[in-house]
Amino acid sequence: MTTHQGSFSEWFGALALVGALPLSSVLAQEYPARALRIIIPFTAGGAVDIVGRSFAQKFSEAIRQPVVIENRPGADTVIGVRAVITASPDGYTMLMTTGSLITSSIVMPTANYNPVRDLVPLTMLVRSQGTILATRPNFPAQSLSEMVALAKKNPGKFNYGHSGIGTPPHVAPELFKSYAGIDLFPVPYKGTNPILADIIGGQIDLTFSGIPSVLPFVRGGQLRALASTGIRRTAVLPEVPTFRESGYEKMDIRGYYGLWFPVGTPPDRVERLYRLISTVLTDPGLRKAYENGAMEVTGPTPQEFAVFVKNDYDHEKSVVDMLGLKPQ
Repeated sequence: MTTHQGSFSEWFGALALVGALPLSSVLAQEYPARALRIIIPFTAGGAVDIVGRSFAQKFSEAIRQPVVIENRPGADTVIGVRAVITASPDGYTMLMTTGSLITSSIVMPTANYNPVRDLVPLTMLVRSQGTILATRPNFPAQSLSEMVALAKKNPGKFNYGHSGIGTPPHVAPELFKSYAGIDLFPVPYKGTNPILADIIGGQIDLTFSGIPSVLPFVRGGQLRALASTGIRRTAVLPEVPTFRESGYEKMDIRGYYGLWFPVGTPPDRVERLYRLISTVLTDPGLRKAYENGAMEVTGPTPQEFAVFVKNDYDHEKSVVDMLGLKPQ
């Protein structure tokens, strides 16, 4: 799936032929000639930010240009996404986000964009091994079955925090409510960090969150992990059972983290950046860091990722229709 890029010495050596090459060819070889900007539509410190900053450091070394992470949270990720859609399609602005890009565009009527139509898929960097159902440490239920029984006895009493309409921390509990026949009250936040702070502080009861975000708090005893949405237990939290083990076979929710360009970005720049990213994703240190966060490196081609995004759009549309998700 990955390809390899020639050495940078070859690239720079080719610039000596400037006078003999057409301007368009010269510009293509010079790209990227300045800093790249990656917009993340979430607050700093969340799972997407963790993935993005680890990648940006290695990517910057590979392209010998700065790679700037810019957090643009708000309006259930719409602000950050629209900032990329309306950016100059010159190959210097990218969006990094999760599959919530798809669901938010379906659920939010004010989003006024279609990710299949208005963005160019570059690649999927990683896919998570699952999402963790985490509670405050003094939550009265010690297990998933106890939590379901408690929620059934107290409909609407317990709440969950989520980071935006259509994000995995929103869709996962709504699906679980449907499958388990329980009622949980949603509390929206602008990002993962304030959710976790309020759970640790006892202001809210639980959340469904990416493993990288909750991992240190679960290990430190500040959060209690009841279950994982992956198809198998994750190696970083092997003591946490999956929902499937408790009979919830359909709770196979694994987030992904991808990169997109604005529509109109030159195809040669998309392909060049993809080749460079493919090389970066082979870095042993980066791969190990992602594995330690329960994430699997993927790296499909732009064409393969475009097919995946279209299929995911159709799937998420069916989930939204089934759950009747609406803005809160």
